[in-house]
Amino acid sequence: MLRKCAPSPARRRAAFVGVLAVAALLAPPGAARAFEPQRTFPDTRNGIYVFVDQLGSLSTAQRQFAAAHYVGTQKQTSGLIDAIRAYDPNFIMLQYRLGVRESGYPGGPVFIHDNTWCNDWGSINPNEDWFIHDDDGNRVYQLYGGSVYEYCMDISGAVNGNTTNGWKEYWSACVIDDCDDSHADGVFADSTHLPYAVPADLWDSPIGGPPHTPYIPHMETFYDYTYQQFDQAGKYFIPNIGGLCTTVDTTAGYYEDVHGAMVEGFATKLSNYDWKLQQNRTLRLLGNDKIYIAQSGVSGHTDIEGRRWLMSNFLLLKHDRSFINICGAGSQMHWWPEYDLDLGAPDDPDVPGDVDDLQVAGGLYARGYAHGVALVNPASGQRTWSLPDDGNAWFLVTPYGGGRVLSDGQIERDSGLTFTRQADDVAVDGWSGTILVKTALGDAQLDWTVDVLDLAILANHFGEVEATWFDGDFNGDGVVDVLDLAVVANNFGAGGGAGGGTVPEPGALLLLAVGAAGAARRRRRPAGSLCDVRARRPSAARGPAGSAPR
Repeated sequence: MLRKCAPSPARRRAAFVGVLAVAALLAPPGAARAFEPQRTFPDTRNGIYVFVDQLGSLSTAQRQFAAAHYVGTQKQTSGLIDAIRAYDPNFIMLQYRLGVRESGYPGGPVFIHDNTWCNDWGSINPNEDWFIHDDDGNRVYQLYGGSVYEYCMDISGAVNGNTTNGWKEYWSACVIDDCDDSHADGVFADSTHLPYAVPADLWDSPIGGPPHTPYIPHMETFYDYTYQQFDQAGKYFIPNIGGLCTTVDTTAGYYEDVHGAMVEGFATKLSNYDWKLQQNRTLRLLGNDKIYIAQSGVSGHTDIEGRRWLMSNFLLLKHDRSFINICGAGSQMHWWPEYDLDLGAPDDPDVPGDVDDLQVAGGLYARGYAHGVALVNPASGQRTWSLPDDGNAWFLVTPYGGGRVLSDGQIERDSGLTFTRQADDVAVDGWSGTILVKTALGDAQLDWTVDVLDLAILANHFGEVEATWFDGDFNGDGVVDVLDLAVVANNFGAGGGAGGGTVPEPGALLLLAVGAAGAARRRRRPAGSLCDVRARRPSAARGPAGSAPR
């Protein structure tokens, strides 16, 4: 269940620049300038919000879908992004560049420079003091994917002594200009972490051999300088800081000198130690009130357990500006039905400082929400979560379908969520995640309130046998009868929804029951139907609401 919020109109660039100029004139000497981006990332406390990777050329229906379902994307020319913003002016776009490495050589990868797909190698190549060299004067590089050269740059200027007109100065100025030209809101600085694939014959350089920790002080300088430049320009600096599982990578800039960051490969399964290290480093980012983009992948739409693992891990740490992207659909133009899951706001809006603070009895990790709980088991061996004796009904959530969004704006296959009633404690297998929703007894629709619509469902199925919760069998005896009517009466108005509040008179409820019983026929369901399971299809739209940047 999603809420469509009307996006605020984007301020014109000229007005934005004028605001910055006035603020600069009025600010006292030495005062820090407030960050003023043209568009803001939305508050995500009450929902699941998606930030996707590159979207290519889209049909009209796909642009409408993107504007209604995604918060933003990256790698767009002005024409492509303006076509999406015709439907949502608040749609975020980050321009793409490698951060601390460069691969723009002739025949190498291209990106959007000067608002077109190309690269700026011609401006970079002549500046030898922008590169790091080995003892023989060879440029140091790493091989991405075994074939793409990514040159390791003198990102601080301290290696070659050019600290005022070097790589970091060029990179920041050039990318900010590219953001303006392409109507981008900032930069997604990819691979802005330690190199990991430098050939052995190049290890005799100032950054040494693996894990290249001598590079860390230079990265700190780069992060500090770049963050300041983008902050003053009103542009987001959001790097890809990797999986955060390298113990010796102590770079503080990942968590401090950024507006946010992508953790690529979140929810690692390398080991329990690596999982905790990743979670705690992510919590450090969130504790500094930074934007969090969690991206990882699954093998495809049939990898339901993988999808549940990623979503439950995301929900475990989600704060007020957290975004997810689950790759594996075959296209970034995709939709998974679990994105539509409505758990409401977390019980505790503040994330802890240590992930172990979320560990509960039995060894599971749990985060409670207004409408349910996310459970994670980051170790081998099955563990059990005891259903609370809170008077609610609990349901296991399982997604199905999902995948690419086709040119007509429709998801390529039937998709939705099933909700299976849980009567006993919940077992969570090793290295898996589980999501449960809860609601008041009598809420047949799972819309978090007991109202006349639930009464209507009960009346429609009154007298039915082999019934489920979603037919009105709230006491689980397989029959919709006066006992279930009593459940509705006792809980009418629970949840505080628009339909609740006034409890019908007993006579009115009795009249409804008698009328329903007289009109209904006892119907049997086909053999093999699932008990207490309901499918819910994805919502048609999501419109993010803007929130103040921090």
